[in-house]
Amino acid sequence: MKRPLMAAAWLCVAFLWILLAAGGESPFYRDSTPAPAGGEEVLATGQICQIDGDRIWIRSVILSSPDASEPTNLSAHSQSRELPQKMKLICEMKQDLSACRLGMQITLRGTFALFSEGSNPGEFDSFRYYRSLGVQGKIQDAALLQRREDYWVLRDAAYRLRLLLEQRIQTLFPEEEGTVMCALLLGDKKGLDREYKDLYKRNGILHILSISSLHITIIGMSLYRLLRKCSVPIVPAALAGAALLLFYGAMTGFALSAVRAIGMYCLRMFAEIVGRTYDMLTALGVLAACMVLYRPYYLENAGFLLSFAAVLGIGVIYPALRPNAEQKVNVYAEKPYEKLLRKGREGLTESALASISITLATLPIQLWFYYEVPVFSVLVNLLVLPFVRPLVILGICCLVPGLGFLAWPDVGILNYYEKLCLFFDRFSLRTWNPGKPQGYQVAVYYLLLGVALAWLYHWRKKEERLRELNQPVIRLKSILKRCIPLALPLIFVIGSRPGDRVLFLDVGQGSSVLILNASGENYLFDCGSSSRSSVGQYVLLPCLKYFGIHRLDAVFISHPDRDHMNGILELPALAADHNLEILQVILPAIREEDREAEYAEILDAFGNNTAEEAKQEAPGEGQQAARPMQSSVRIAYLSAGDSWQCGENTYTCLHPEKNIVAGDTNAYSQCLFVEFANFELLLTGDVPGEGEEQMTDLLNRIRQSGGYRTYTQTPATKTTTQNVEETGRPLILQVAHHGSSYSTSAHFLQAIRPTVSIISAGSRNRYGHPHAETLQRLKENGAEIYRTDQCGAIEVRGKGKKAEIMVHGGG
Repeated sequence: MKRPLMAAAWLCVAFLWILLAAGGESPFYRDSTPAPAGGEEVLATGQICQIDGDRIWIRSVILSSPDASEPTNLSAHSQSRELPQKMKLICEMKQDLSACRLGMQITLRGTFALFSEGSNPGEFDSFRYYRSLGVQGKIQDAALLQRREDYWVLRDAAYRLRLLLEQRIQTLFPEEEGTVMCALLLGDKKGLDREYKDLYKRNGILHILSISSLHITIIGMSLYRLLRKCSVPIVPAALAGAALLLFYGAMTGFALSAVRAIGMYCLRMFAEIVGRTYDMLTALGVLAACMVLYRPYYLENAGFLLSFAAVLGIGVIYPALRPNAEQKVNVYAEKPYEKLLRKGREGLTESALASISITLATLPIQLWFYYEVPVFSVLVNLLVLPFVRPLVILGICCLVPGLGFLAWPDVGILNYYEKLCLFFDRFSLRTWNPGKPQGYQVAVYYLLLGVALAWLYHWRKKEERLRELNQPVIRLKSILKRCIPLALPLIFVIGSRPGDRVLFLDVGQGSSVLILNASGENYLFDCGSSSRSSVGQYVLLPCLKYFGIHRLDAVFISHPDRDHMNGILELPALAADHNLEILQVILPAIREEDREAEYAEILDAFGNNTAEEAKQEAPGEGQQAARPMQSSVRIAYLSAGDSWQCGENTYTCLHPEKNIVAGDTNAYSQCLFVEFANFELLLTGDVPGEGEEQMTDLLNRIRQSGGYRTYTQTPATKTTTQNVEETGRPLILQVAHHGSSYSTSAHFLQAIRPTVSIISAGSRNRYGHPHAETLQRLKENGAEIYRTDQCGAIEVRGKGKKAEIMVHGGG
C-alpha cells in the first residue's frame, strides 16, 4: 500500500469526526466537575497564555466561590473547581494590563458567563466557536487581585515585539491600510474595519489576511536556504528556521492556519534531517491527526477545515486538472516576446487551476458555515495573488529602521486591492447563496468529486500515451473532461422544494416572524428588539442567508414600536451590501393625515414612495419577477378585510379598521390570519384586548364551518407533530404583546381555540413577560406553549398532512 502513514492519519481524523458527529461532544473533554452557572461571581486562578487588547486568556484554571475576605495567597480558595487542563477562560479586564505578562500566575474576581449558543438558523454560535479553541467561558468585569512575578520570557518578548511592530506600522501607514498590514503581518485583526473585512470576504480574498504558508516560506525557508548557501549543515539550518518560525508563531498568536503552516515546515525539515522524501499529503494528514487528537473540536472550526481543505485541493485536485506537459520548446529558437508570452500563459493557467482546485475543495465548507461563496473569487484572486508576495516582503522590510519608505508601495497595492474589490462589488451577482446544504449533499459532492478525480487520473495516463498524436479531438476531450468537476456545485441547488415554513426568530425582547411560502414568496412580519442590538444584521440577515433567500416580497410592520421594527430599519443598508431585494413595506392603514408623522422613520429609511391600498395590488400575486434594488421601496397599507392569495395560501388582514385614528401604537397593530394547507396562523403584534374582540368577529365570518375544530397532538418534544384531521387544521397563535396579561383574554382564547401558542420574549426581561396570568389562561384552554426565551427560534413547517414544530435552541 502506498503512503500507509498518510492513510492511517486521515483514517484517524475521519474516526474522530464520526465520533464527534455521532455523540455531539468529545470524550476527551469530559470532566466530573461542572463549570459554574452563568451569572455566578467567582474567583479564578490561572496562567496568562494570551493577551488580546483589554482581554486576557488564562489556562490551568481553578475556579472557586469568593470568600468573605480577600485571599491572602493564590491557593486560598474554598470550594475550588479545576477545569480540564486544555480548557481556557477569557477574562474581560477593568484594569490596565501593562503589568501583565504571558506566563504569569494570576488571581482575579469577576462574573462567570457562558458563551451563547446560536438560537436562530444561521446565527453565529459563540459556544461552538470558542469550544473549538478550547475556551469554556468568560469572566466579565474581572478585577486583578494578585499576580506572581515569574513569566515566560521568550513568549512575552515575542508579544512585546508585536506591540512595538504594531506601533511602527501605525506610524508608517495611513490608518485604514495600517490595520490591514497589522492583520497581514502580525495576525492582529481586532482593529480591522468591519466594512473593509466584509469587502474582502465578498470578493473571496479575505484569506490573504491570515498567517499562512506564504509567510512561512518567506521567513522560514528563506533563512534555511540562506544558511545552507553559507555551508551551514542541514540540522543547524533546519533548527534555526524552525526556531524563527516558532518565535514568529508566538508573536502572531499561533492562529490555526499558522500552526498548520509551521507544522508542515517542521515536518519537511525533519524529513531533510533523517534523509526521507517529504510528501505534502502525508505531512498534512499527520499534522491534522495530531491537532484533532489534541483538540477534537477543531473539526467544528471553519478556519481549521478551510486551511486543510485548501492544501488538499492543491495536493489532490490540482494535479488532476493540470494539463500534461506539452512538447518541449526549443528555447534557443524562441524570440524574447514569445518566451514572455509563453511564461505568462503558463503562469496564468497554473494560478487559475490552483484557485479552481482550492474552490472545489472548500466549497461545501464555505456553504456549511457561511451559506454563500463569491462568484468572481477565481478571477479576483488571479488579479490579487501576484502582488501578495511583494506586499508581504515589502511589509517586513519596511519594519526595519531606515526602510520605512518601502511602506508606500504597499499602500499602492492595498489601494489597488480596494478599487478592484469595489469594482466587482458593483455586480448584483457577486455572491452565490444557495443556503446551508444538507449533510447528504455534502457527502454526495465529495463522493462524486472523488470519483471524478479518480477518472481524471486514469485519463491522464491514457493521455500520456496519446500525446504524440497531437490531435485536436484528443485535446478537446482532455479539456472537456477536466471541466466535469466544475458541474458538481449544481448538487447544492438540486433538491425537493420545501413546503410552507414559519419561523419565529429569537430576537430577545421583541418580535420577528419570517414566512416562507411554498410558492416561493417570502414575507417578513416585524423585526425588532429592545434587548439586542443590530438584530437585522446579526439575526435576520444570517437567517436569510441560511435559507438562501435573496428577496423579501413583502415586509409587514405591525406597528412602529422599536421592539418590532428597529431591525427592519437596517434592511436598506443590508440590502445594498448583500444582494437582498425588498419589494414593498406594508403598514397599518391608519388615517392618512397621521401617516407621515407616525411612520416618519420608516418612510425616511425606505424612501417616501406612496402607494395605493395594498388590496389593489396583493403582495402575493404578480410580483415574482425580481428587479434591482432601488433607492425607494413601495409603501402600501393594509386594513381589516383586505385579503390575497399567495399560491395556495390565503392571507387576510383582521386588524386594524381602515382609517383608524392614530393614538396608542399598540391599538392599531396589524394582525394577519393565514390559511396554509396544513395549519392556520394568527399574527397579532401588540394588539390589546379591544382589538382582539374586533378580530374575533371577522375571524368568525372567515371560517366556513362556523365552529371550531378538534385536533390530535403529540406531547411536546424537540420536534412536535400536529396531525391534520379531516375536521380541520391546527391553529398557531402568536401571543400578543410578548405574553402580556393585558392581551390574550380568556374570551379571545375560547373563541379561537389555538392548538399551539408561541410567545416571543427576552430572557429575564424587565417587563416580566410572559406574565403568569397569560400562561395560566393558555394552559386552561389546552394550548401548547412555546417560548423563544426558552426554545430559541421556533419553526412551524407543513409536511405532507402534518404540521411540524421544531426549535433551534434551548430545550
